[in-house]
Amino acid sequence: MPLFYKDILLYFHAVKTLYGCDVVNTILFNNKEICIKGKTFFLKEWFAKGIKRIENLLYERKHALLFPIFQRKYSLKKTSFLHYYQVISAIPGHLLTKVRFMDLISESISHEDLEPFPLTENVNINISQKTSTG
Repeated sequence: MPLFYKDILLYFHAVKTLYGCDVVNTILFNNKEICIKGKTFFLKEWFAKGIKRIENLLYERKHALLFPIFQRKYSLKKTSFLHYYQVISAIPGHLLTKVRFMDLISESISHEDLEPFPLTENVNINISQKTSTG
């Protein structure tokens, strides 16, 4: 990917993040796009173990973790095989694609040589000093 396009994507992501507009809505719980039986869901055990985003269910952001691996990784006691796969199957394909796409972008962008981005006349954003949560 040409450096120009990498820079554009990186700056766009930084600006969206600064204003609280997540480019990829990968939150699992109470997400209107991830529903079980037509309703959003919240799993207290998962939340307590740090499982909050789609990425937490994936291996290398590509494939869903196998249930035994998922269960061991997070030391889950109450989650059953069927419950886990119910959640996995509720995630729309377009959200999985976005997670994978954003991972490819973040891998291909080097933060070392970026110059500050002028957001306004008096405000510059130094992208190399910003981090993303996830």
